[in-house]
Amino acid sequence: MTLSEVRDKADAKLVNLWVNQIRPKQLAYFATHGKYWQGLVTSSIPEDGADIVADYTSRPSDQAETWEDMFGGPLDANLPVALRVDVYEAPAGWGFVARVWIRYAGTVYTKSQNYGPETWRTQDWTEVKEGIL
Repeated sequence: MTLSEVRDKADAKLVNLWVNQIRPKQLAYFATHGKYWQGLVTSSIPEDGADIVADYTSRPSDQAETWEDMFGGPLDANLPVALRVDVYEAPAGWGFVARVWIRYAGTVYTKSQNYGPETWRTQDWTEVKEGIL
């Protein structure tokens, strides 16, 4: 696979996850809890487009819900990305960011999708400089 093919494979999965699962579940969670849900990273970073078995049982120490609790089971058993959902509270309000990572030919790339007031947090695929993970 080429880098473009690896990114396309990841993007195909991410569109569904974002539109049909992460965003609607987050909006419902916020309506009930007054804040968004945080999801710890689901796996190590997959290599060269390989699917990797994700762990949906982790949770932050200050939150009761795991990935499986939030989504009623695993999102997808095998993903070509490592996935994390971060939450923020900015002066303009609450938001959340879904961030993913892939590794291609030894180089790590990341992409993020924001929901909330800090629109600059949405970023297309960019190379991760060493030490920034």
